[in-house]
Amino acid sequence: MNPVRFLRTALQYMMIQNRAEEPEPSVYRYDMFVFVQDDDQSSIHTHFSEEVLQGERSVITRDNIGLGTVVLDRTLEYISDCRWIVPVLTSNFLSDRECVDFIHRVQFNRPHALIPIVWEQPPDVRNVSIEHLLRTGEPLYWPGDLAAPEDKRNFWSALLERTIPR
Repeated sequence: MNPVRFLRTALQYMMIQNRAEEPEPSVYRYDMFVFVQDDDQSSIHTHFSEEVLQGERSVITRDNIGLGTVVLDRTLEYISDCRWIVPVLTSNFLSDRECVDFIHRVQFNRPHALIPIVWEQPPDVRNVSIEHLLRTGEPLYWPGDLAAPEDKRNFWSALLERTIPR
């Protein structure tokens, strides 16, 4: 392994393991931040809009960042303004540097707020942060578009149950 890459991976791992959780603010501007890779947005948002976006929860997505804003600043703002951060992992997500960077930032700032969703089985996870997230983050696994309606209902119920305001 390249020594620079090894050092970077070791530092990422140490940051994840040694970061103390900060106390949560009592009030959040939003309940949930659904973070999806650009190419997957239309198909995944259709499912979320049917089940999660309609209702009493205040949900924002990457679309809310808008054009002409400083994307990183706005993303960091949303990470701290949302009670739950829900990254939707796909092969596109895992190959997108900006998406993987998003996971690093959330794991460093608010690891206790992450609720990862594995939308499709990730092919080959090579990033220590993503591996850690899948091992410890209690991810929810989308049963697939062809799954039985009951399996889909169970998936959405599990997500909604985990995001009940405390």
